[in-house]
Amino acid sequence: PVELVGTLSSVLATAALPTSRVGVQYVSFEKAAVSIGGLGIPDLEGAARLSEAGELLSLSLYSLDRSLNVEARLQAPGVEVTLNGVGWKPYQSSPFLFDSISVKGRSESGAFSIGSMELRLFDGLIQGSAVLRNDAARSISGELVFERLNVSRLGAALGLGQQFSGDTAGNVRFSASADSWAAIFSAINADGEFSMRRGNIQGVDLAEAVRRVSNTPVQGGATMFEQLTGKIRLTPMNYQFLGLVMDSGLMQSTGFVSVSK
Repeated sequence: PVELVGTLSSVLATAALPTSRVGVQYVSFEKAAVSIGGLGIPDLEGAARLSEAGELLSLSLYSLDRSLNVEARLQAPGVEVTLNGVGWKPYQSSPFLFDSISVKGRSESGAFSIGSMELRLFDGLIQGSAVLRNDAARSISGELVFERLNVSRLGAALGLGQQFSGDTAGNVRFSASADSWAAIFSAINADGEFSMRRGNIQGVDLAEAVRRVSNTPVQGGATMFEQLTGKIRLTPMNYQFLGLVMDSGLMQSTGFVSVSK
C-alpha cells in the first residue's frame, strides 16, 4: 500500500544515520503490486530513488511492458502519487485500452484524493477528479467531463452491445459504496447530461413508426440522427435517460428511456 511509503522512508532514514553500522545504497522491486486507495496494480518493477545520504526521495515503478509508470513521493503527512501511461490495459483481457493516462493524487488518512485526471480512450477524452476511501466499506465519489467518446466502442466495453453509434460529450457526478472494490460498479449512483452528434440507434425506426400511424409495433431497423441530448441517472436498480430530444432530419422526437436491472 502506498500508505506504507512513510514506513519505508523511516527505515531508510535510520540506515542513513552516521551512527548506523549498515547502510543501504540501492533498493529494487520485482514482481511488485501497488495498492492505491485499495485498488491494486499488479506486475510492477522498478527502484527507490535515494539521496546521496541514503534517504528515500521517491518510488518509481513500471509495468513489465513499460506502458505505465507509478511514482510515489512522501509528502508528510501523506504520499503524493503520479500515474502516467501510454497504451496501457489494466489487465490482459480488459476491454479498456488507454491511449494515454495521467493521474495525480494524494493518499492520506485512509483516503486517496485524485486532484487531476486525464484519460484518453475510445477515441475521446475524459477529465475529472475523485476520492476513494478504503475504510470498513469501500467508497468512491467524483465528477467526470467527457468529450468525443466513440459510443460504439464504449457500449461494447461496458457490455451494452453496439446499439448506438456516434460521438458523445457531457458530464456526470457519481458515488458508490460497497463491501469490496469488485462490487463497486454495481453499486454506482450517478447523475449527468450528455449530447451525441451524427449517429444512429439500431433496433428501432422512429421514422417508420411515425409513417405507419398504427398500433402495430415497429421492430428492427435503425434511426439516424443529427443530434441527441438528454440527462443520465444511474442507480443500482435501473438506468434512466430523461428529457431526451432527438433531431432526425425533419423529425424531432422527445421522450425518455428506463432500463431495469
